[in-house]
Amino acid sequence: MARRNDHSRETLREMALDAAWRIVDSQGAPALTARAVAAEIGYSPGTLYNIFGNLDDLIVQLNGRVLDALHARVSAAPQGADPVADLLALAQAYSDFTTHHRALWDALFETRLSEGQRLPDWYLKKIDTLLAAVEEVLSRALPEAEPAALRRSARVLWCGVHGICSLALTGKLGLVTSESVRVMIESLVRNYLDGLRDGEVGTANKA
Repeated sequence: MARRNDHSRETLREMALDAAWRIVDSQGAPALTARAVAAEIGYSPGTLYNIFGNLDDLIVQLNGRVLDALHARVSAAPQGADPVADLLALAQAYSDFTTHHRALWDALFETRLSEGQRLPDWYLKKIDTLLAAVEEVLSRALPEAEPAALRRSARVLWCGVHGICSLALTGKLGLVTSESVRVMIESLVRNYLDGLRDGEVGTANKA
């Protein structure tokens, strides 16, 4: 087993998060324990708790990494002049991520912090950054819309995409439709954007 001074604190943190990613990605969130991560990096659980305050802290830090990876995938989606095509590209990138990293994606929404714990501000900012890509496309499609309305609409739309992906991954989408995930997402995006354009979103020139 490595000695405590073999690596710097920051290096140990990165090693632990890399190990946590591998564990969850291959075995699922229930397999993530301090003992499992410590064994993976060759240190004791006690050393791990010197880096992270508790297991909740490690999980939140890992989920932050997942959000970063998701943001990178979404940001790489091709964007052009057609808002519908651009929104569909973002949604498809999200769907692809959920398929390729199912366990890590599950961990984002299945993890429950201990009583009294709350998500840190930096974590919430990562979520806002992810959804900002949707807001940007909507702002081009709806140039008169107020920022608050765009923010709300981006979250409503993304919740819908998330729901479709979640139903598909749990094998329950077939209970409500025979359509594919791609077709369902396209229908949602097109119809929702049409509704916004017809006046469902607040605009600056409205009373």
